Amino acid sequence: MDICTLMVKGLRLGLPSGEEDLFEKLEKREIITKEMKGQLKTMRGVRKILVHRYGEVDDELVFESLKNIDDFRKFRKEVISALRKIRR
Repeated sequence: MDICTLMVKGLRLGLPSGEEDLFEKLEKREIITKEMKGQLKTMRGVRKILVHRYGEVDDELVFESLKNIDDFRKFRKEVISALRKIRR
């Protein structure tokens, strides 16, 4: 979330109306793919559960989410690729 916020701000993509709008703005500018936008929304949902309902966390859900650690690598790759294009 922080990286998305910094990118939207740094690239001056406009004031987001909420967290989901961050992803929309980044996809529209082709910083992230539509697929990554969906993955980020899912990650955001898991994060909210962990932060706001810690006592009610389903251990299986957390474990399954951790299996998708490659999502973080894909996100990093897309962001770095986009930043390199912008620098040119």
